[in-house]
Amino acid sequence: MNRKSYPADLTDEQWAIMSAILPSDALTGRPRRLSLREITDAVLYVVRAGCARSLLPHDFPAWRSVYCYFNKRKKNGTWERIHSNLFRETRICEGRDTEPSAGITDSQSVKITERGGECGYDGGKNIKGRRRHIITDVPGLIITVAVHSAGIQDRAGAELLFPGLYDRFSRPIPIPADGAYTGRVIGRVREKSGMMTETVSRPKGVGGFTLLPRRWVVGRTSAWLNQHRRLSKDHEYLTDTGGVMIRIAMIGIMLHRSAYEK
Repeated sequence: MNRKSYPADLTDEQWAIMSAILPSDALTGRPRRLSLREITDAVLYVVRAGCARSLLPHDFPAWRSVYCYFNKRKKNGTWERIHSNLFRETRICEGRDTEPSAGITDSQSVKITERGGECGYDGGKNIKGRRRHIITDVPGLIITVAVHSAGIQDRAGAELLFPGLYDRFSRPIPIPADGAYTGRVIGRVREKSGMMTETVSRPKGVGGFTLLPRRWVVGRTSAWLNQHRRLSKDHEYLTDTGGVMIRIAMIGIMLHRSAYEK
């Protein structure tokens, strides 16, 4: 790397972890001219700094080349596989089993920009935009994510979220959730996924702030994501691109944690 580093750049230790799980080069075709490390740093820069792709600093590869690699990895599922592999790697580095013992789910409604795309109104939060659904493990690492219209309520959004857990783990895991995750839809989700949702509600008669068991974990993860300016609003036209951006932000977080533990 023949340039000064940016805060979002991967360190040598982090790149060693990342490069080990990237897909190998194709056996046919022209040799790659661009550095995969520079491409990855450019994508992480966009997510962290929140700039448009066309506003990437000139010492990165051309923004169209960066977008080409990003979009190709999105369409063939590479970002999702990198996220899944890093999830297991990070848990191992922190002395945990590769499969979580429990999950925590919650949603966050965010505004969208003038770019448009799927949109709805969340009457509870008074926000017109999209809803981000995530499931995390106990340390707060994202297991799966779904992005959809804010007009879709939590119980219906669970049908979009929980398929990310189908056949993922060898055993069912309990998933504490708030009182919004109830009803027939949640019953169908339980039957399909084999997961066990547990409703964690505020004690009756208690006012003000109440710390609920495990519920704070997913809130902390949302705070981690909000440190990435690209995620301050949903800047993406497609909801699946918004989900990939969340995974990329979590990839950067997990690389930092894995390299620190090693």
